Amino acid sequence: MNIVTPLTNAESYETLAEAGADEFYCGYVPGEWLKKYSSLLPFNRREYLLGNHNITNLSSMKILGRKVEYYGIPVKITMNSHYYLARQYDEVVEYIRRLMDIGFNTFILADLSFVLYLREQGVDCQIHISGEVETYNRETVQFVNQAKVSRIVFPRKINLGNIRSVIEGSGIADMEYEAFFLNAFCLYSGAFCNGTHCDEMSPVCEIPMVPGRFEDNGRFKRAESYLHKMTGIQNKLHSREAEQSKPASAGHEVGNWGCGMCRIKELESIGVTHLKVVGRGGALENLAEDIRIAKSALQMNTEQPERQEAEIRQELGYRCSYLCYYPSGLPHEDNETRPVSVTSK
Repeated sequence: MNIVTPLTNAESYETLAEAGADEFYCGYVPGEWLKKYSSLLPFNRREYLLGNHNITNLSSMKILGRKVEYYGIPVKITMNSHYYLARQYDEVVEYIRRLMDIGFNTFILADLSFVLYLREQGVDCQIHISGEVETYNRETVQFVNQAKVSRIVFPRKINLGNIRSVIEGSGIADMEYEAFFLNAFCLYSGAFCNGTHCDEMSPVCEIPMVPGRFEDNGRFKRAESYLHKMTGIQNKLHSREAEQSKPASAGHEVGNWGCGMCRIKELESIGVTHLKVVGRGGALENLAEDIRIAKSALQMNTEQPERQEAEIRQELGYRCSYLCYYPSGLPHEDNETRPVSVTSK
């Protein structure tokens, strides 16, 4: 399995490559797009200009392209917008062609209609289906395979049993599959999130939240203790982050924003080929440390397959954050669904 990690600017390339990144993804927001459409019609659903979330000019992309040529670690361009307006399609195609001209050939897309349009226009690029599409069944994989898609990125909230059924049921031997592994845990579902992610306002996922279950009689009851625990931890982390005056790297713990480290063996055995370490806009040193730990865990798992993940975790010196992407012992492990909702306080 390979480690996929974000790249927020061209200057970070070498540091993260040395930390062990096998592949990068990069947010690109053209300045002229923002001037024309603002953040309300997003280019990639992360319309941040501050805090090193995106690259906003072709000059920096050209510099990055030269680094890819020299070091050989590829960069794919994320375009996670749920949809583009029909009148924007040709503009987006033109941006893709410009990026292809300077050496970028892989794009993460969430608008399936645009994926088909791109192929109709004869654009011969590599396409990865974004986690914002939320691929939960084999039919989705089989459908997008008609457009010669090379990778499926699974959503944040999916269980291992569901991943297995998608991979085994699709029947497509050469498809790659990418799963979230570290950071960016969110209780909301990306495909159904209509929140705005930009500099002007906080995203809805930073509003304190409480989970609960609605039964048929409409009464509000407590949801599973696990979900309560996760929302509690996430709310405390947001509070601590908001109040903290120390540098961003202070007090960093690997996986404290979401972790799938203890499920390496299962992820590999069911056919996941790439692990996503998230962290756009975060401190560079924190992301580099996350990559080093993830890479070491993968290496130890390969070289010493008999060792348990708990032993590996102890040796590498990181603790369980309880914001687990693939928790064990819960009903959803066997694909059982339950009526759980998450609401803002």
